[in-house]
Amino acid sequence: LPLETCLEILNLGNDLIAIHDGEGNRVYVSPSIRDILGYFAEELIGKPEMDIVHPDDIPEARNLFSQVLQNPGKTFKGDLCLRNKNGDTIVVNYRVTNLLHNPKVQGIVINYHDVTDRKKTEQQLRESEEKYHNLVEHAQDGVVIVQDGVFKFVNSAWCRICGYQKEDLLNASFLETLLPEDKKMVQHYAEQRLKGEDAPRLYEARIKTKQGDVRTVEVSPSVIQFQGRASDMAILRDITEQKKMQQRLQE
Repeated sequence: LPLETCLEILNLGNDLIAIHDGEGNRVYVSPSIRDILGYFAEELIGKPEMDIVHPDDIPEARNLFSQVLQNPGKTFKGDLCLRNKNGDTIVVNYRVTNLLHNPKVQGIVINYHDVTDRKKTEQQLRESEEKYHNLVEHAQDGVVIVQDGVFKFVNSAWCRICGYQKEDLLNASFLETLLPEDKKMVQHYAEQRLKGEDAPRLYEARIKTKQGDVRTVEVSPSVIQFQGRASDMAILRDITEQKKMQQRLQE
């Protein structure tokens, strides 16, 4: 297709297309820039690319431009922060290729895709994950996730209760921490939950710590999706001293 026809097709898209000369000045900007950065294309034609790059990213952008000039035909990809007409920060995913040697283009072609909302969502997810991770790590009760019969996650409280280090527990059988007399019961309850059948939402089980002590834990289990699969999550509260007190009161 002729270059003019290609540009007309690209103008219909949501991505921003820009073509620069060897000095980094724009010779073409697609009309979609109005939706992404708030400028009319005519406002930016003939101006250098750096005038819309966020100040923090200018060193990276200059280094990128240098690499592009040195590598004709190679496509570079990455993320970059730009400033729109109002001064707000816009995050774009770019693809830039040096086609100065191509007689039909004679320019450096850059495709920008606005990923600002996606980046904000990713940041919010990271912050949310960090917040809940901190809550779980600082909980007084043990929190574990069991998948295929082995521990996939354990918090610090559970390690403290059973006396093991995290590296000792991860990918180890959760049944091995139980007293032999309680293994069948706990396994049965777990199978019922994963099948969607009725199973106790609160029960007691006994564990044997690494030091050989027997402790009683109150188990509050539920089924969650972990790494795309149904898994058991349980909150484990050490009630050993409470049970001892009850026994003394009964006596």
